[in-house]
Amino acid sequence: MVTRKSFLVPFQKLLCLSFGLALFGMLAMPHQVRAGVILQDEGNASAQINFVEPLGQSFVAEDPLVSFAFYYSVINPGSPNDPLEFRLYDGAGTGGPLLFTQGFGLAEDFDGFFNIDLTSLPLIIGQTYTAAAFIPGISSRWGLQFAQSDPYADGQIHADGNPPGCGADNAGCDARFRVAPRTTAVSEPGSLAILGLGLMGFAMARRKQPIRAQEA
Repeated sequence: MVTRKSFLVPFQKLLCLSFGLALFGMLAMPHQVRAGVILQDEGNASAQINFVEPLGQSFVAEDPLVSFAFYYSVINPGSPNDPLEFRLYDGAGTGGPLLFTQGFGLAEDFDGFFNIDLTSLPLIIGQTYTAAAFIPGISSRWGLQFAQSDPYADGQIHADGNPPGCGADNAGCDARFRVAPRTTAVSEPGSLAILGLGLMGFAMARRKQPIRAQEA
């Protein structure tokens, strides 16, 4: 009695084994989780950046890779449209170590959130940082919108001065700002490829009919 064996059987077993290993690896792989957007979207007043700069807002990081945006608006249209500067400080207030700085420009009639990408500087979740706006020149054109209340409990507005309605220590106000996470849960391409091959082998194994023994 001679049994005819298909060369596909070892290949199918290999694919099924690869499928199992890939599935185990993907389940064991740590996933990055988005905590969500921090959005303080109330703004019933504006503070002139040049007058109280650096003008900032403290916040507690909920994701490591984020973008940060203040809400900018024109206060003095006749003033030159000078470039602005974004700064990020460690800790609450603008007296801590300067971690990041980036210059940028706005269109003359800009009114809205302007994003600064901070993914080159991973933040520590649970740590306090302060983002701030600065104008290297002397233009009084731009202002930051803020709320004359305390809608964001984990921080406050910070300024070299006293924006109206914020109290002696500015603790009664929050800037209008947004912190958006950039982290995503993405599986490795190699694991996905192996998983696909394993699924293909599993399907082939189910379709293949058993081979009966035949006489020589």
